[in-house]
Order: sequence, then structure tokens, then C-alpha cells
Amino acid sequence: MTREKYFELGHVTARFGKTRTPAFDDWFVRRQKTQRRIEVVAPSFLSLPGLVLGTRRVATMHRRLAQQVASTLPLAMREVPFDMPPIREAIQWHISNNNDRPLRWIVEQLAAFANDTAEPANVVPLADARRDEMAMQFQHNHNHLVNKTAS
Repeated sequence: MTREKYFELGHVTARFGKTRTPAFDDWFVRRQKTQRRIEVVAPSFLSLPGLVLGTRRVATMHRRLAQQVASTLPLAMREVPFDMPPIREAIQWHISNNNDRPLRWIVEQLAAFANDTAEPANVVPLADARRDEMAMQFQHNHNHLVNKTAS
């Protein structure tokens, strides 16, 4: 895939939600000072392969998803013809959900998969989270008692 061919072909891209927020590749490709011809806009990355199949269109997607798709559908996977920086993904939740077991499990699974390790480095296991929460609660109660006696 050459740079010229990439920008010459029709593209399928993903845009998300009611506001149709563009994916990272839309933002990045615009910075290449060359317009790509977007022919189809899809609601998710999972929709892209079906909109490329049997056409001369291309879609830019995450490598792992592209590998899965290329292994099950008659599609070819090619590197983009320019350097694209890595994407940093994040997950967040409200503090009131810190002890939500299903949420913690999902976070642990995502972190393990992203790190390709069994032990995610940046996720506190449930037992440690409970211990930390109890320590914070103890400190809060202690401070509250100290503040009450100081008044």
C-alpha cells in the first residue's frame, strides 16, 4: 500500500454516538495534508469490515481487530503508508462504583489484555482496593474525631 494509493481509494470510517465523533484516524489523517475520500461512515469499528468486503474501499482500524477480521473474512491487511502514533486508551468510573465487582473485573481484564500480562500493573486488585478503602475510612473517622475534639 503506497501513500498515493491509500489516499486514492474510497474509505470507510467510524464515527461514534449522536454527535458522530470521529475516530482517531480521521483526526490524524487530516494532519497529513492530503484529503481522503470517505464514502461510508459506520457507527463502530466492528461495522467496517462488512462495508469494505467486495468493494475497492479501505478502512483504517486497530491492528488486533484487523488481524481477527482478516483471519475470518476474505480481506487483506496492510500497514498504513505513514507513521501513526500509538493510541492511548483510558477507562474511568465514578468513585461510588469502586467496589462494584463486575466493573472491577472488566477493568482488570482490559488492563491484562492491554498489557499482555496476567497481572495488570495499573489496576488495584479488589482485595487491595478494599484494604485501601478501609484505611481511608479509618483515616477519615480518625480525622473527624480529632476535629470534633479540637472544637
